[in-house]
Amino acid sequence: MESSLIPFSAVHKRDGRIDGRDGLVSRSFWRCSAGQKGALLLRRAVERVTMNLRGAADGRAEWVGFSRWLNNPSVTAEEIAVHSADALSERATGLHVLAIQDTTELNYAKHAGRVRGLGPSGNGRDPGLFVHPTLAIAADSGALLGLAGMQIWTREGPASANYRRLPVEVN
Repeated sequence: MESSLIPFSAVHKRDGRIDGRDGLVSRSFWRCSAGQKGALLLRRAVERVTMNLRGAADGRAEWVGFSRWLNNPSVTAEEIAVHSADALSERATGLHVLAIQDTTELNYAKHAGRVRGLGPSGNGRDPGLFVHPTLAIAADSGALLGLAGMQIWTREGPASANYRRLPVEVN
């Protein structure tokens, strides 16, 4: 039996999946894997210099896909950091590398009623968290090689009033 839209002969099973790529559509009918979704999000974020999901997506369907990927319990910050570090080790072999660390505060004051699991942000009142990424930079060219490490941290209580007197590292 043939469809009026896609000839039956063009749709067949390939690698256990239904495929309709034989000159009729630009890609197969199955969804991309979780790894491919993450790679696409990263590529778009770099190309478009944004971490806004809507800005990284080409349309609502892709935006929903990115949101679902980030909300997938199998996708964790630790897993992303480990994968990034593994990929970085291949790129950095034989290079003089600078590791640059910074702290970024994410303040969720506008979403206070809808978020859970956050501690006080830098002002001590609003819900938020802190991200401590370490970027690897090629010393000779200044090229960004990738994410060398990342720590995500939330405060358990209010910020210390005497934070300037606290030791830099607490063991």
